Amino acid sequence: MAPPVEQLSCTVIGIIRQHGIDPPITVGKRWMLAAPRLLIIERKEAPGSYVLPGGKVEPGETFLQALVREIKEETDVVVEEATEFYRGLSVINSDRQVIVFNVNRWSGTPRTCEAGMSVRWGTEADLLAGPFAGFYKAMWGLP
Repeated sequence: MAPPVEQLSCTVIGIIRQHGIDPPITVGKRWMLAAPRLLIIERKEAPGSYVLPGGKVEPGETFLQALVREIKEETDVVVEEATEFYRGLSVINSDRQVIVFNVNRWSGTPRTCEAGMSVRWGTEADLLAGPFAGFYKAMWGLP
């Protein structure tokens, strides 16, 4: 049995769409993206696989504050507006809650800010090919 939500450690991640791309149409939890261009990161601990930007919530931070800080640290993007999109448990650590935000408005030019990481525009398929595919499938309502 999983621990209560208030006892879980938390990770926040953000879905950032490339400017100029029409917003997604949402059917339930499933996005219907005509031209998905998402900001993704290749992490040093998993070369060749991609994830959405984000990280751990620090003591005293709200989920949104953690999202803003983590995305700025990893990509140099400033989150101006975001709404919670999904909550689930980590596929690696069931004691960790993952909270996903849809970043509705952002500014800046995405760039790699941490050694051993690579930031680029990618697609849903890039995420589904990596080690967190199970989480992304649950998030997007895929079988």
